[in-house]
Amino acid sequence: MKWAIRSGLLALFAILLAGNIKADTVYSYSLTGPGLTVAFNLPEFPAINPTLNNFFGDPIDGFFTVNPPDLKINGAPSSDTLAFVDAAMGGAFEDITNPMHPLFSLAGPQLYAGMPDESNPEMLIGTGTYTLCNFLDSNPDLSCPVPNPSALTLSVSVVPPMATPEPSSLLLFGLGLAALVLMRKRFAVN
Repeated sequence: MKWAIRSGLLALFAILLAGNIKADTVYSYSLTGPGLTVAFNLPEFPAINPTLNNFFGDPIDGFFTVNPPDLKINGAPSSDTLAFVDAAMGGAFEDITNPMHPLFSLAGPQLYAGMPDESNPEMLIGTGTYTLCNFLDSNPDLSCPVPNPSALTLSVSVVPPMATPEPSSLLLFGLGLAALVLMRKRFAVN
């Protein structure tokens, strides 16, 4: 009888410990403006493109580049490279796939932290809506003019995380079920 009580408590304990883990925060970015729509997701700590962020082996200060796997420009999937720049360089971000003729180069708030070394940036801008402008239309202090002739709207939201069972939780859950099965067999024999 003591064995059955101990097995039952062990099974209950194992089942109660089984839980879920949650992934890092992922932000969804949607940029809309005259003739341009851009959409992509980035985790709070994006994986930067190391080949474009190093100069003779040293990180370059002032910007970092990423290749979002789900980037869509004007509704079409794209493999373009985006550069996020700090406030001293105009803030916001740009498409640097063709540096001589970027598809867009935007001025506005800095969207990340990690200065002065951008080797480990953290996307910090909060959820909401932000006004950006074409870099060439920005004021000398890199702010957007009012009225803004090239106003673009950047909407930032958090992608709801999907709960994923943790492997150790599944193991504990399985042990709990096995203990219950063994307990039932023991009672069936007696």
